[in-house]
Amino acid sequence: MSDMNPIPGVSRDPAIAALLQSAGEGKTDAAKAEQEFKASRAREEQARSAQGVAMKPKQDQLQAALGNTPKAPETKPIPEAPKQMPFDTKEVGDTLALITTLAALGGALTRQPLTTALNAFSAGVQGFVKGDHAAYESKLKEFHAGVEKAKNENETVWKKYAAAKDKYKTDIAGLQNELKLIAAETQSPIDMELAKQGDVVSLLKIRETSRDHFQKAAATAARIGEQGRAHAETAKAHEETARHNKAMEEEKVAKDKELKDKAAATAAAAKDKEKAAATAKAETERRQRVRTFAQQYTSPKDVAAAVEKGALGVEMADAIMDEKFGMKPNVK
Repeated sequence: MSDMNPIPGVSRDPAIAALLQSAGEGKTDAAKAEQEFKASRAREEQARSAQGVAMKPKQDQLQAALGNTPKAPETKPIPEAPKQMPFDTKEVGDTLALITTLAALGGALTRQPLTTALNAFSAGVQGFVKGDHAAYESKLKEFHAGVEKAKNENETVWKKYAAAKDKYKTDIAGLQNELKLIAAETQSPIDMELAKQGDVVSLLKIRETSRDHFQKAAATAARIGEQGRAHAETAKAHEETARHNKAMEEEKVAKDKELKDKAAATAAAAKDKEKAAATAKAETERRQRVRTFAQQYTSPKDVAAAVEKGALGVEMADAIMDEKFGMKPNVK
């Protein structure tokens, strides 16, 4: 057996079928088999070519209906969607704990902005969880602004303490009295208690340490605010790109549908035209036949007589009367 796979339709060719039968009986002539096989292949190629020629007008028509193939929609690469907040958990935890302590122990001038900052941070986290990137970003800005304001207020108080220290370098009693006044102004429980005790050293030491803590907290809050801003922008870019790509995909689907509808309408019109042409052709052929039959009749009476004799059918008689004499035959 040959290892060449037969092409579809070859086995139905009479010559090949005969050769296959002959091969089964051990009577195949190799040269004849090859010659018949080539002839069969040539017939198939000729049939396929003829089919391609016949299909080309329809292919051209369909291509005209489709027009230029639209370009694929331009989509943007989607940045990776942020899945968690971009902060150092330990650093943020330590900073929040520090701010909470400063708010509890500080005076009225720093307690309120620090409390506002803590509430803003909590709201920012809620915004992130809910996917509200605008709230997330704005609340982290408020967080930073609150801590920064508290730091500035604390710095103002620190400068007053430092100025009092310089003013009363050799007057301990005067310094103690001045510190009591400043502590009362700040309304800080610790400041007022130490000033009341006259413990100048501890008061100034705590104030200096507090100043360092405020500066550290403000620096961290600024970094968190910036990280939150960048984080929110990335998230918004992801959403905007996803929306853009979805819109492009929907536009592509709409264009594809439009093209398909247009092609279907063109195909339907072509079919209707083809049907109309076939109908017109049939009518022309019918009238030609009628004219041919009508040649042997010179008057409507001849037509009526032929019908009565059974030499002419009623339908053909009607056609002849209409075509040749412009009237219907009065035949009963």
